[in-house]
Amino acid sequence: MKSDFDDPEASYRRGYHQGAYDVIAAISAALSEHQRKALDQWLYGPVYTWRLRNLQGKDSRRADSNPPSIPPRDLLHIENK
Repeated sequence: MKSDFDDPEASYRRGYHQGAYDVIAAISAALSEHQRKALDQWLYGPVYTWRLRNLQGKDSRRADSNPPSIPPRDLLHIENK
């Protein structure tokens, strides 16, 4: 298996995954338990799989290899406290 640092596509996917993780961590205090759980499932499900497929050589930079879609917008609604 190749490294995240071997090519630009792997680096992009690693950065996308890390950026999503950082954003979720930054806003997690304002989210309900349901929202946090759903975002964690998204991050460690489709996003992680998308990143891993490239490292395993199963997915290269193609038109159909875009990042996974974000969770539903209503899931991300944050109420002011």
